[in-house]
Amino acid sequence: MKQAVAGQLCSSRYTRVALVDLDGSSSTSYREYYTPADSNASNRPVLKVTYSHGSSGPPAPSPGGSGSGSPSSTLRVLQWNTHHGGVGTDGDLNPERLVKKAASFKPDVISLNEVERYTSWGNYDAPASMAAWMTQYTGQHWYYKFSTATGASTGNGNLVLSRFPFEATAIHLLSHDRSAVETVIHVHGRDVHFTSTHLDADSTGYRLTEIGELMSWQRTLSEPRIIAGDFNAWPGSSEHAKMTGSYYDSWSEADGDGTAVAYSGNSAGNTRKSRIDYIYYSHGATVLSLKSSQVFDVRDSNGVQPSDHRPVLTVFAIK
Repeated sequence: MKQAVAGQLCSSRYTRVALVDLDGSSSTSYREYYTPADSNASNRPVLKVTYSHGSSGPPAPSPGGSGSGSPSSTLRVLQWNTHHGGVGTDGDLNPERLVKKAASFKPDVISLNEVERYTSWGNYDAPASMAAWMTQYTGQHWYYKFSTATGASTGNGNLVLSRFPFEATAIHLLSHDRSAVETVIHVHGRDVHFTSTHLDADSTGYRLTEIGELMSWQRTLSEPRIIAGDFNAWPGSSEHAKMTGSYYDSWSEADGDGTAVAYSGNSAGNTRKSRIDYIYYSHGATVLSLKSSQVFDVRDSNGVQPSDHRPVLTVFAIK
């Protein structure tokens, strides 16, 4: 057997191996090795590349790939509380309506709260269905990671959707039946930690405890870090002050830079009755540069929203 060996390249992301048969085997099979500079072009080795990744599905798209709407060095982050998985202000449960609207904003990674998995709100696997609808409406494969608030297999919880495969994922349970979903995505040469959470709706004390637990856990993670979610706390609250001790509020920072966008009648960027949905990024996330933040008007021609919350999108440049 005569073979040309082009070489072997290995990394933590993929392996490239090329071993090319030049003729069939026989009782006198032997091996000859040629270099890329061999005088006979037919003897020169040919490199065949096969990519594989730790996550299932197709290879990761290049940042800003087809359909993303993003330049190659940006990351578009969307946060939206779905209200029981897509109950609109008309009272109808229509999760596909919400996902279709989310896809129209061309996000790269999404935090969704109040997503229901096999509950009385539709009694179906909403995380899997939402990922499938994102794939349908963007033409790209989407990955997902979900956890219920209690860590049980069914219930209400937080969902991360990403058009980038996950390098790693984790679930962190917080006090008072709350949770956080942690993912790592590789974007423009950087590993970005992205977390989705939803804090207690009724108690300041509970929220402060949950933030303390969240911050303690997050300090064990490398930079850059982004936390998105419904914090059920307005910008002047003690909860927000505790978060901004270690994290920047992307909307507030963009507002100060003149790059925050809302719409007529909502100049404050309220995501519900106040601004309670946030996209925070850590003070040590020096590879992230804030480009803009926007709260969208998602009312249709009849004034109906897909959720009782409005979505917020923040765009980061990645250095």
